Amino acid sequence: MWRFIFSSVLLLTCLQFSGVAQMNEPINPEDTLAAPNFVPKGIRIGADLAPVLLNFLEENRFQYELNADIAIHKYLFNVDYGFAQRSFTGEDLRYEYSGSYFRVGPDMNFMHTDPTNAAFFIGLRYAFGQFASETDGIFRDPTPAAYRNPDGSTFEFYGDRPYSYSERGIRAGWFEVVTGLKVLVWNQFFLGYTIRYKFGISTSGEEMLDSYAIPGYGLRDGAGLSFHYHVYYRLPYPLK
Repeated sequence: MWRFIFSSVLLLTCLQFSGVAQMNEPINPEDTLAAPNFVPKGIRIGADLAPVLLNFLEENRFQYELNADIAIHKYLFNVDYGFAQRSFTGEDLRYEYSGSYFRVGPDMNFMHTDPTNAAFFIGLRYAFGQFASETDGIFRDPTPAAYRNPDGSTFEFYGDRPYSYSERGIRAGWFEVVTGLKVLVWNQFFLGYTIRYKFGISTSGEEMLDSYAIPGYGLRDGAGLSFHYHVYYRLPYPLK
């Protein structure tokens, strides 16, 4: 998997630098003194290919994510929307979540003068979403134990006992630091990758069940680093 990721990054980087070398257009010194142009110059819409690939490679998983950005001077303003449903199984237990999420935030594009509208960027995101989760399984304990109900009553039990909990309307939010590359490959189609570092996760609406995993974030206690591979189509702005 990491060999595929490394090869993809290397290919995109080579495509970008070969394209710039072929252009080799002289720079007009007067252009560097011109006032910044803050008129939007293009909208890219696309999708993350990584979840699509993982849908085929992993069982009990369904996810998709749509992406859009608009270029204004040397900045990219991004909006992402995704949906994820996944279940985890272990010995005597099952956990499942389902919900949607959004990401919003700016990037600094270090290639904003590139004639092909390529982008090498670093940016920030705030992500938020709402989801439901449930778990069920078998509690195994040969010794007596006391269990407290939500209403305050208690009872004792021995041995194996099935359990099932569910939560609805859980809300989550977190931050991301991102970097990546977007390059023109044909006509107005772009390929790109994004590396995300996710941190500062917080949730609300949990009453009896702590969230094991979160749509758009992944395992709550897992590594905050993820890799994403995108395809985009660029619409000129204003639309013609």
